[in-house]
Amino acid sequence: MIEVVALLMFLNGELTEYRKQPDFGVCLERARVARRTSNPDTVQYQCAKVMAELTEDKQHILTIKKVD
Repeated sequence: MIEVVALLMFLNGELTEYRKQPDFGVCLERARVARRTSNPDTVQYQCAKVMAELTEDKQHILTIKKVD
């Protein structure tokens, strides 16, 4: 597990999705764009440093496998 910046998506108060981001600036920008296109009553976005287990896909892109 390593510490990474992640964009977290909460649906009805429960964490449902998370994406690794290169830094907080990029994360905040992507969260702002996502907020504009979603229902603020049910979906919330948050940037945070999280402890995560990463996996690498065929294109050598690191993605989050698990968040603690």
